[in-house]
Amino acid sequence: MELMISLVITSVIILASISLLLRYEHHHQQQQVELQLTSQLKLAEHLLRQQIMSAGTIGCENLDNINIHKNTIQGYTVGKTNLPLFLQNQGTPEQDILRVNKAIEPASYLAMTMTTVSAPLYVIGKQTFKLNDLAAISDCQQGDLFSITGVENGLIHHSPFNQIYAANSQVALWEDNSYFISDTKRKNSTGLEIYGLYVLDPVIDKKQELVEDIVDMKINYATSPKPQDFLDAAQVQNWRNIKIVKISLTAKEYLLHQTISKQDIFFVALRNRLET
Repeated sequence: MELMISLVITSVIILASISLLLRYEHHHQQQQVELQLTSQLKLAEHLLRQQIMSAGTIGCENLDNINIHKNTIQGYTVGKTNLPLFLQNQGTPEQDILRVNKAIEPASYLAMTMTTVSAPLYVIGKQTFKLNDLAAISDCQQGDLFSITGVENGLIHHSPFNQIYAANSQVALWEDNSYFISDTKRKNSTGLEIYGLYVLDPVIDKKQELVEDIVDMKINYATSPKPQDFLDAAQVQNWRNIKIVKISLTAKEYLLHQTISKQDIFFVALRNRLET
């Protein structure tokens, strides 16, 4: 009889220990997933913050005085705003898309002053230019956005500029990148689709996955730092007036039929626009 009681007590202790161990293991796995999601959100924030802060960059401080591109930043909402042709099959319904235009840094430099507005450019620097590339040139007073019509013997050919540029004017490749949420075409252990943050360059017409498990991105825009002034993409009338971007990101993962979700909300001021 005593042996039976001992066996029962031992069994209860073993089962309790196993249950405790399983709970600990589940808690540990949950913590690991939460840390992973937090890390992915911070990475996505860092990438987007960098892009927004450098919108319109051409290596000069007075960005808004150099009218190279009418919209250095622009937003869309899939299904609610008109999308450019290259974005019409991108993103997921009701999700926001952020488009950023800027020069790639560090810029190269014009080695000698142009003789005419159509004169080919002799450029010194690390950037490599090729036929049909989109590029920008600026002397930090004026600027031109242009397509390269040819590269021959180190000279860059182009359509006529609006002015003649002097030696040391900056010349840089121009990028037009759009950021959005899309299906990765992969599935997790529970068979559900995995989503992520993507970037698309329309020149090469190929999207690239940046951060996994980002399932939602909501973006609002403001012409002043006041919270009540934030607008969604459809409400913005003039993108050149936007001074602050608010982004809300959500990352999600599934663990043993449990949904683990993390959110990150941050604000980014566009370079030089808060003073204007």
